[in-house]
Amino acid sequence: MSVESIVERIHSEGKAEAESILAAGKKKADETESGAKAEAERLRRETESDVEKRAAAIAAHYAATARLDVKKIMLAARKKAVENVYAEAKARLKGLGEEETLSLFDRLLKTYAEEGDRVIFAENFKYAAAVKLLPVFAEKKLKIVSGGEAKALAGEKFDGGLYLSGDTADKDLSFDALLKADREKYEAGIAADLFGGAGSAAGSAGSAAGSAAGVSAKEKSE
Repeated sequence: MSVESIVERIHSEGKAEAESILAAGKKKADETESGAKAEAERLRRETESDVEKRAAAIAAHYAATARLDVKKIMLAARKKAVENVYAEAKARLKGLGEEETLSLFDRLLKTYAEEGDRVIFAENFKYAAAVKLLPVFAEKKLKIVSGGEAKALAGEKFDGGLYLSGDTADKDLSFDALLKADREKYEAGIAADLFGGAGSAAGSAGSAAGSAAGVSAKEKSE
């Protein structure tokens, strides 16, 4: 074999090896590029999914907060509406004419007063003198007290109506106590009427003022 043929063979083999190396390198580069693209796509999808989940979580949070705010607003509105009804009811009680007032307290005294109870009138109760003349006063031997004794029995001043002090129990028949008892019994129904469109606030106030059937009673210890 001549030198030229040996050189040619070496050259040919080197070229083939170089081509093989280049082909392997290109394949590796293609695989790396393809892997990088796949990884980049995976990361992009994960990022988009995370963003969507986060956005959904934020939206759900704000929706829940909005629902809670609406609920708070509605509860506050219901409470305010009922308070307005009872404020109007108290004004109506204080504004009752003499005949209506006497009818109301005649019924209350017949129902709740016991024989010998002491009666304390509110200082601003304008029909106190007329209530004293009701037959039930004599029938149950009720006694009117005022001044220091009245304060000791009934406590601080009260607005409208009267207070009964007995040997076994006291009964608060003041306007505030009557309306409180009524509210405890009928508040839910009045709120439903107001927000359900069944009846007006004025009508409910009239009902509250006219249906003062509950009384705050406080038993005395022996």
